[in-house]
Amino acid sequence: TAWRWQGRAVKLVDGTTITMPDTVNNQWRYPQPHTQRPGLGFPVARVVALLCLGTGAVLDTALGPQAGKKGSEHALFHTLLPAITAGDILLADRYYCSYAMIALLRARGADVVFQQHQRRHTDFRKGQPLGTLDHVVVWNKPAMKPSWLSQEAFDELPETMQLREVRVGSKVLVSTLLSPDQVSAQGLKALYAQR
Repeated sequence: TAWRWQGRAVKLVDGTTITMPDTVNNQWRYPQPHTQRPGLGFPVARVVALLCLGTGAVLDTALGPQAGKKGSEHALFHTLLPAITAGDILLADRYYCSYAMIALLRARGADVVFQQHQRRHTDFRKGQPLGTLDHVVVWNKPAMKPSWLSQEAFDELPETMQLREVRVGSKVLVSTLLSPDQVSAQGLKALYAQR
């Protein structure tokens, strides 16, 4: 129980790139970046890891090319979704804060605490106020399907979602933990800080 947060398992997701040995097979599967001259660089792979907050253990990983729609962090993380179970809380940086990703995680019964994506504007004058710089707003499903998601999966996403946005220091956090009585803004900040 000490490894849980309010009795719930908390998982982290993040991605990075790694250089691979310079073999013909690796050059074919994990091409080197276009900025490197042929024959003078190393193959580069992208890896996305799902970790346990309580223990630091790596729960699952996905490996792919660093470029192309199958090599994005979202596409690789999408393959790890079966490792997310109902009741889990997922922490992630702003890269994962997309409508589709949050909707897919909610469909699995998981909650999220993500940093707001830099392209999304937060207006605390709108929505249902919960406190100072803390509110619940409705996000609408985007018109365009992400390249990493099938059309069928995109069509099944809900048309709207209620999400909590809260400013904590210099960050805006987005969460599906909507009730300030259950989780305060400072509680969200403290949880995200453990990331």
